[in-house]
Amino acid sequence: MFLNRLDSGVHTVNSINNVLLVAAIVGMFFLLMLQVFARFLFYFTMVWADDVIVFLLISSVFLGSGTATAADKHIRLEFFISYFREETVRILLIIADIVSISFLAVICFQTAGLGRQALQTTVGASPVPLGFYYWVVGFGCLVMLLNFAVVLLKRLKRLPIGEKAAIYEDEDPMEGKRGENRA
Repeated sequence: MFLNRLDSGVHTVNSINNVLLVAAIVGMFFLLMLQVFARFLFYFTMVWADDVIVFLLISSVFLGSGTATAADKHIRLEFFISYFREETVRILLIIADIVSISFLAVICFQTAGLGRQALQTTVGASPVPLGFYYWVVGFGCLVMLLNFAVVLLKRLKRLPIGEKAAIYEDEDPMEGKRGENRA
């Protein structure tokens, strides 16, 4: 029950994250095009545009990392864990999730405080306050943290109690790792 509610809430956060990601990428594209046209057609430079584009690029990286984590497409060293037994792999993945959640929690906490402190500071000619840079990093890390928490809870729920359990979410317990037969 709790896991289903949490999963539903995280799905909503992921949807908001995806909308913000698309807005950042589209905004970056249009701002770049506007800057090119203004510079080459009208010989006019928008000094602030470069700084806003950098903000949107940073935003797209951290929002995209939240999306990658939600889709389970983040970087992982699967070749390393393939040398261990399944029980050891389960424990290693749970430990990795706990370490990831801890690291992301520290980043979220730090960016919240730094964002508040830096609200009155601007970067270069940018109209975007420096605090927003910290907050977008924190939001991306929060999305990753929530997705790792859901994955961790699902892994803990699938811990074997006298029967073989799946290691990965898309794995069938009867077939082995990621659909490959292990004979």
